[in-house]
Amino acid sequence: MRTRLTIVVVLVLALAALLATPATAHRAHKAGPLISRAELAYVMTDPDTGDGYWDGSITGCVRGTMQMTGLVCDYSAAPIFTFTEGFTITTRCGLIEGYVIGIMPDMGFTSCGWVTSATGRWSRMVEWMVYQSGEVTESEGIYIARSHVVFMPAFSVH
Repeated sequence: MRTRLTIVVVLVLALAALLATPATAHRAHKAGPLISRAELAYVMTDPDTGDGYWDGSITGCVRGTMQMTGLVCDYSAAPIFTFTEGFTITTRCGLIEGYVIGIMPDMGFTSCGWVTSATGRWSRMVEWMVYQSGEVTESEGIYIARSHVVFMPAFSVH
């Protein structure tokens, strides 16, 4: 009798775990997307090569400072450039890091990527998708990038 009761309890717990998984995934999807705006200035570290990084602020659902560092930039298909950049967002509640891959025809750009690590309040965002689109303006030798940044939970279809 005790064995039968143990088997029933284990089966009920297993069934409850299976039913909770889609509900948890649904709640995670309902938690997003998080929409923000970024304004970054280009900081040139080597005037001879043009190397540098983007530095500025992000506001909206995610608020703090944001830095983007170019990992790979391909200028061979000019006037459409392709790029891969890593990003670090620092907030009062933790860090968000990841990368984006994008294209930049003329002075507009579009990119998408993933959050690869996050701490504190943002730890749930690991493996979330990141979409960014905006434009770069230049004034007196200073480049400013203004963009929308959307963080969205990745989800799978069952």
